[in-house]
Amino acid sequence: METKKIKIPEISDSLLKERMEKIKFVCPAMQGTDGKIHNTDEQDMKLFDLFYSISNVNPRTQAFNFDENRKWGEKASGIEIVQKLRIFVSIGGYYGFCKVTMAEVMAQIPEAVLPFVVAFSLDPEEDVTIINGDYQHLPIILYRKCEILPPPEGLPKFEGLILPLSLKKANKFKEKIRPMINYSDRGLTFIDPGDLEKPFMKLGIWLRINGSNLHDTNSETPAKEKLSRGEELFIYLEFGEEGADFFHPSYAAIISQIPEEFLTEKVVGFCFKFVNYFKTQKGVIHKAKFTLIEKDIS
Repeated sequence: METKKIKIPEISDSLLKERMEKIKFVCPAMQGTDGKIHNTDEQDMKLFDLFYSISNVNPRTQAFNFDENRKWGEKASGIEIVQKLRIFVSIGGYYGFCKVTMAEVMAQIPEAVLPFVVAFSLDPEEDVTIINGDYQHLPIILYRKCEILPPPEGLPKFEGLILPLSLKKANKFKEKIRPMINYSDRGLTFIDPGDLEKPFMKLGIWLRINGSNLHDTNSETPAKEKLSRGEELFIYLEFGEEGADFFHPSYAAIISQIPEEFLTEKVVGFCFKFVNYFKTQKGVIHKAKFTLIEKDIS
């Protein structure tokens, strides 16, 4: 496609202001059990909600999606998708980024749906495409008002899912039972618990699985003795300071959630398997699966 065939429609200041007063930018986010709103790359609508994103950048010259000072507004309830489309965006700066202005969005909303549109978002399921050295094609989603639906039924309660942090318990087991990871090329490896209240491993939850090479923090020791897999357990944890899309557990946080009756003399470690999100009545938390590792006495 040649540049000369691309033309972003012009929009007057008065029309831009009028449309911006009516049509708001919304973003997918997760509300934790602490009430805080967290950015997320999650694409499963059942696990996130849409929230208004408030930005005060210049609507013609500055990209609202790169505004480090934008704030979260209230949850965008009572809206539904009316149309998905792609708009033209002028490339500004590094071509690997897609910096879009409010003027570019507001000028390209189709006339057929314009009377109904009250919000828009960037489409997380579609990639931005580069047309040439001057323009990109950006996928967006337009929303209209709809009936406000009641909260989904059957969401589990949050109360009782997470046990209190126990440093006494962590100190009791830190020399006997250590965190582990399963490297595809080296097998089971112990991870030094380190500071009991700081992460012993770090990963981005969007990986979902735990193949290997997820941890980059504490020192490792390959397991030399013969081991076997024991009980598999789900452990629930609230989001940390790093946000919803990151899982950075500490030794104390994990060991506090494992019932002591499972921590027998045979158990020498607990191996991370995978992590996902878990929506409760109070908010979203992490749900991680661990396997207890035991001395093989067979």
